[in-house]
Amino acid sequence: MKTRKNPDVVVIGSGPAGSYCAYTLEKMGLHALVIDYQKLPRYHIGESLTGAAGDIVRELHLEEEFDRIDFPGKMGVKVIGHNGQNQFYIPVPRPTWQVRRAEFDQILQRESKSAGAEHIQARVTDVLRDGARVVGVKCTHENGEEEEIYAKCVVDCSGQGTFLAHLGVAGPRIINKFSRQMAIFSQYENAFREEGQLGKDTVIFYGQPLHWSWFIPLSSTVTSIGVVIPTDTYKAHGKTPEEVLAWGLHHINPDLENRLRNAKQVESVRVIRNYSYSCDPFVGDGWICVGDAHKFFDPIFSFGVAFSFAEGRAAAKAIVEGIRTGDFKKPFYEFTQFSELGQSAAADLIRYFWRFPAFFSFMTKGKTRQGMIDLLAGDCFCEPSDVLKKMRTSLATDGPLHIEEGKARDIAWEIFNRYKDYQGVDAAYLAIQDNAIRASLVLTDNNPELDQAITDFEEKLYREFGRENFSMMRWIRAEDINDDLPDFSSEHTVIAPRRTFRM
Repeated sequence: MKTRKNPDVVVIGSGPAGSYCAYTLEKMGLHALVIDYQKLPRYHIGESLTGAAGDIVRELHLEEEFDRIDFPGKMGVKVIGHNGQNQFYIPVPRPTWQVRRAEFDQILQRESKSAGAEHIQARVTDVLRDGARVVGVKCTHENGEEEEIYAKCVVDCSGQGTFLAHLGVAGPRIINKFSRQMAIFSQYENAFREEGQLGKDTVIFYGQPLHWSWFIPLSSTVTSIGVVIPTDTYKAHGKTPEEVLAWGLHHINPDLENRLRNAKQVESVRVIRNYSYSCDPFVGDGWICVGDAHKFFDPIFSFGVAFSFAEGRAAAKAIVEGIRTGDFKKPFYEFTQFSELGQSAAADLIRYFWRFPAFFSFMTKGKTRQGMIDLLAGDCFCEPSDVLKKMRTSLATDGPLHIEEGKARDIAWEIFNRYKDYQGVDAAYLAIQDNAIRASLVLTDNNPELDQAITDFEEKLYREFGRENFSMMRWIRAEDINDDLPDFSSEHTVIAPRRTFRM
C-alpha cells in the first residue's frame, strides 16, 4: 500500500467546484491533490452559466477559447409562460456563455493543473482520522492498488454523489422541497431558434406549477432540451424516459413543441431523479463540503456552476486560514454563513417564482428590475437586496398568521416553512384544545424517503417544543379516496390542500 503526505489539501471530485477550489488553493500557496474516479471528459448536465459564473471565465482568460470552440455567448434568459403567453426577458448584467460540460469541465481541470494542482484517477473509499479530526483519505486505483493520502484538509466536491454524507462524516442527505422532481433530457440538432443573439440565449418554458422545460443552445446547431416534472406526472405519462420526454416536449408548452418540428435528437435520453437535498453539518474538523456536495435545490435558474465557483473560492480561503491558525472552527463557521447567505437567497427566489409566478413576472419590470437581474445573475452571496426582502415578506405573510401568537403559532410556522411547496405533503393542520397541540400532515403516498425526512423533522420539533402537550400525526390521502381522513374543518389550516393540475 502506498502512503504519501505531500499535498496540503485533498479535493474529492474534478467538476467545476473541485477544479476551481484546487486552482484557488494553488494561487494562495497551498498544494492540492484532486481525486476523481472518472476520467474527463465526461457527460454532465448544467450547461447554462450565469453572469457570476461568467466572471470566473474572464478571470481565467478563457473568453477567446470559448468563442473559438463555439460556446454560444449568453446575454439573457427568456421565460415563456403557460400556453406560450406572458413572456418576459431578463438580461445578464455581465456577458456569459452556454457550455458543453464535457469540454468545459476538462478546460477547468486543465487550468487547475496549470496552476500546480495534481489530478489523479482513483476511487476514494474512506477518510483517515487522527481522533475526531479528518487527516486524509484512502483510495483505490484502477489497478486495484490502495493508497493512503494524508493532508491537512479534505474537501468534498463530489457533487450529487455527496461522498462525505454517504460516509457518515457530513450530516445525512435530507430531501428538500423539490425532492420528488425528475429531469428528463437530451440534445437536439436544428431546433428552431430566434435570429441573432436571442437564438443563443436560454429559454425557460413554464407549463404548470412544478412543470417546466429548458432550451439551452450548446453550439451553432445543437440544443440541450429537458423536461422537469413531478414523479407522479412521470408515472402517469409513460413507462420509459423516452416516452415521458416525448410527452413533455409536446405538452409542457406549445411554443416548445413548435420549435421541435424539424429537430433531430442526437443524444440518448437521460434522467435525474430526486435531485433536491441538503446535508448538515457540512463542515468539520479537517473537512468541508462545497457546492452540490452538501446542497442542491432546483436547477431552473442555472445557479449550479456559479455557486460551485463561489463556494469553491470561499472554501479555499477558509482552508488557508484554518491551516495558518491550526484551527478550522472559526473560518469554517464563516464559510457556512457565507454558503447559507447565497443558498437561502436562491431558494427564496425559486420559491417565490413557483408560488407567485405572475408577481415574479411583474417584478422583472420597473423599479425592481435591476434587483431581479442581479439575483438571476447569481449575485446571491451578499446582503439581501430590497427586492429579495420584498419577496421574503410576501412568502412570510402567506403563512399561518391566523393562529394566535405563542407556542402553537411557532409550531405552525415551523411546519409551514418546512412543508409549503414540499412535494409529497398535500396539507397540514393544527388542532388546539386545552393547551394540547396536535399537528397533522396529510401525505399523497407512503414514501420511505419522505417518511424518514418527516421523522427527522418531528424529532427537531420535539427538541424545540418538548413532547408534553404536543404530538404529530400523519395521514395518507389515497387517490380519489378521502373517506378515511379525519374531518379537519374545525382545525387551523397551516397548509391548504393543493390543487391538482391535469395536463
